[in-house]
Parts: sequence; structure tokens; C-alpha cells
Amino acid sequence: MAQVFLVMASKWWESGDYANALIWYETLLQYYQAEKDDDVTNQIRETKYMIGKCLYQCGRHDEAFQIFQKTLKSLRQTYSADHDEVLEVLNEIALCYCGKGEHPKALEIYQEIEKVDQRKRKHDKDTLVTRSSIAMCYSNMDRLVESKQIYEEVLAEQIKMLGPDHPHVMYTKTNLATCLQRMGKSQQAFEIYQNSTLKTPFGNEHLASIQNKSNQIGCLIDQGRLEDALNMSFDVQRSIEKKYGRKHPTWTNARLELAKILVQSKKIDEAILVTLEVKSIYMETKGEDHQDMLQIVNLLAACYSGKDDYQEALRIQQEGLKKFPNADIRSSARLRNNIARTLFDLGRPQDGLTIIDDVDRQMTKLLGEKHPDSILVKKNKAKLLLESDSYHDAARCFREVELLYKVTCNMKSLLEVRKELMICFLEMSDLNQCLEVYSHLRDQMDDDYELCSIKNKLALKLADTDNYKRQAVKIFKEVERIMEETVKLPATNPALLNTKLNIATCLEELGDQQEADLYFKHIQNVKPGYSG
Repeated sequence: MAQVFLVMASKWWESGDYANALIWYETLLQYYQAEKDDDVTNQIRETKYMIGKCLYQCGRHDEAFQIFQKTLKSLRQTYSADHDEVLEVLNEIALCYCGKGEHPKALEIYQEIEKVDQRKRKHDKDTLVTRSSIAMCYSNMDRLVESKQIYEEVLAEQIKMLGPDHPHVMYTKTNLATCLQRMGKSQQAFEIYQNSTLKTPFGNEHLASIQNKSNQIGCLIDQGRLEDALNMSFDVQRSIEKKYGRKHPTWTNARLELAKILVQSKKIDEAILVTLEVKSIYMETKGEDHQDMLQIVNLLAACYSGKDDYQEALRIQQEGLKKFPNADIRSSARLRNNIARTLFDLGRPQDGLTIIDDVDRQMTKLLGEKHPDSILVKKNKAKLLLESDSYHDAARCFREVELLYKVTCNMKSLLEVRKELMICFLEMSDLNQCLEVYSHLRDQMDDDYELCSIKNKLALKLADTDNYKRQAVKIFKEVERIMEETVKLPATNPALLNTKLNIATCLEELGDQQEADLYFKHIQNVKPGYSG
């Protein structure tokens, strides 16, 4: 009978249906425990270990963590610290830390495993997986340049050692793509995801394949392709429902992601219905007091904010704060951060700033200033300061965030923060600091129309100052290039014609009449009589 239970459990595990695998492994454990035979001691330990792995895959990280800790304690009574079985369980504990968002703790374990491999002079597919896991931690800690370098090195070695179609190669490609996505290279990441389909007998219905599609959806959202993201989201959900049903964690996660896309697409009523559907499933499967209900709180509040019903959004958020006073710091911080945002939208900026300032201090104290969650809160605080017209305080706060992103090599976020800094310095009419920040944004983020507009505003301010006209021309020409080559505005577009007119006027004032006349002539040829 034990063999039957083991075969069924293994079948569901291999298919990626970890919830059903968990049921069969738990049944197998009960069978072994009823045997009361010393000969099954190892089988009991191995079965508990697989239960832990199933729990991890089902997102029940704390329960999995407890099992792995007990397994590790048991193994250490028999084996040395560098035994392969001990290292394997340590790896699972590290994964649990990652699942809980505690990547620095996971990194310490992976680095210790790597040291053991180096002492043993071991270099095989497992050592490469460990290095890839280190890269994953770096990526989640926003140490993106280090992460990318390790992934690329591991990928080259894995292809040479295992061949291009090995599952380890596919997983590393996917992780590299995730790193690139965080660096703002969403198109490059999207292409890697598309070419990283794991070859399994279970095809598109395997959880690895579903996760790959979910990653592609994230890239589409980053590129503003919301309709494409919606269509792919529906495809993913059909695959999940067919294989796992509507109560599987993957289904509810996909529905929550769909709701977020619907909010961004301004389809608020649809987003509310989807969110309430997931809430109902959570109430049945997790209970109303489960911390995961905070996701529902945040998403429902976002829906009502999307309808400009900020009072209802605040009511939902404050009710959630009371209901989950002992939520983990990251979940609590996210909710309080959102409350601060809602208070701003309700015209209560000082109340919002008081809350987010407290969250900023708390996160920095508990997680450290370089933790991604700490940096995100500080960035949100800077944005709220900017919206309250506190430009000097906002600029100071953005400068702190800029330094942290430089240290962690998060280039995508660094560019975004510098864009916000330019807004601050423009409002302060601090042209010298504006130009310093612009020097880092020159020829960057061409597809960001807001940044293009900010550059144009800077050029206009510079054009009104005699000492800066030459710099104004250079920036106007960059704006002109973006309008023509990236945005592809028609030649008769007023914004493009105004930019050319500004260039011509500056050139004329600088005494460069020949080049100025070429611009004036072009404008009249395109739209006779145009004068701005």
C-alpha cells in the first residue's frame, strides 16, 4: 500500500500539482506512522521532507520552514555539517527565507553552501544551481549588476555542461530575464521568457510553464501593453482552471494579478468583482483572519481609489489595519503606505506625511536602509513631499534614495528617481542642479513621454537665461529627436513644430543664423505661416 501512495504522490509532484501531492504524502506519512516499525524511520523522515517541499510550493512557507528545521536537526545527529543531505535541507530552508522575502538570510545560507563546495572542490550542476540561487538573492536585494553577471556566467557553464534544453538552463534563463526586467529591460526580458519554455510532458499546464507566462504578463504591463497582458492573463487562468481548479493558490494568484491589470486599465467594476471572488475563496480556504486577506484589503482599496472614492478606500484600509495588528512588517508597511497615499488624495497631506515618515523610520530600523522595501517607502515619502510642494524636502529625500539605488545598482529605479529630482529642481529654478541630474538622463528613457516633457521644460527655462542658451539648444535637439524617432510625431504636429521653432530662436540669439534659417525654412515648408 505504501508503494501505491508513493507512486500517486510522485505523479502529482512531477505534474506540478503540489496541493494534490501534499495530500498523498500526508496519507503516506499516516500509513508509515501507523506501522510503528523502526525500519520505516528513514521513510518517515523522507516523507516529512517531501511534505515540506509541497508546503513550500503551495506558498505555506512558515509550515515548510518548521519541517525543514526539524529535518535538519535530525540529520545533524547522524551526518557532518558538509554532508550532501544536510546541504540539501539547508537549501530548502534558504528557499523558505526567499519565499518570506528574507533574502539576506537566504543569501548567507547559499554562500555557506558555496564555501562547502569550494572546500570539496566540487563543481557540478548542483554547484551551479547554488550560484544561481545567490544571483537570485542579489536580484531580490536590488544588487542587479552582480546578479546579472553571475546569471550570465552560470548560464554559459550550464549550457556547456548540460546542453541548451536542460531544465536548469531554462530556469536560469528565466531568472536572468527577471533580473533584466528589474533593470528596466522589459523587452529583452520578454524575449528570453518566450524562448525559455520548460520541456515537460505536462506542457503549458505545468506550474513552471504557467509561471513563465505570468512573467511575460509582467513585461507586457511594464511596456504599457495592457490589452495584450489581459489576453495572456485569461489564457493562463484557463490553463490553471483546467488542471488545478479554482481553489488552487495559483488560480487565486492569477486572479489577483488580473484584478491589478483591470485597475490599471480603468476597468474598476470588473476588478472589484474579481477581487471579491478571490476574497470569497480565501474566506473558505484560509479563513477571514488569515494574513493573506491583506492582499484583498490593498486591492479593494486600490479599486475604490480608481473610482475616486477615497473615503471608501480609507475605510477599507483602516479596517484592515485594525483587523491585522500583528501582520508582518512588510505587509503592515505596505498597508500604511497606501493609507498615507489615500489621505493625500483626501486632501490631508500632513496626516499622510506623518504616517509615511513613521513607516520610513520603522522599516529602516528593522530591515536596514538598503533593503528594497525600505528604499521603496523612502521613495514614496519623497513623492508625497513633492506633491505637497515641499520641493526642498522632496529633493533631499530623493537624493537619499538616489544614493541607495546607486549602491544597489538598481538602474531602472535610479533613472526614475532622477526624473523626479529634475521636477524638484525645476520647481526650485535651480538650473545648475537640474543640469547635473540631466547629465545622467541624457539619451535615456526615450520612450518615457513624461521625461521628454520635463526635458523640454528644462530647455525652455535655460533658453530664457543668456548663459544657458547653448545647453538649451542641445536639450531641445534631444527632445526633437525623441519626437521624430521614438514617438514618431507627424511633421505638422504643433509640439514638434514648437520645438523646432525654439531651436531656431535660440540659434538666432546665439548668432548661428545659417542653421537657424534652415529650421525656420523647414517650419514654413511644412506649415506656411506657422509662428507657434
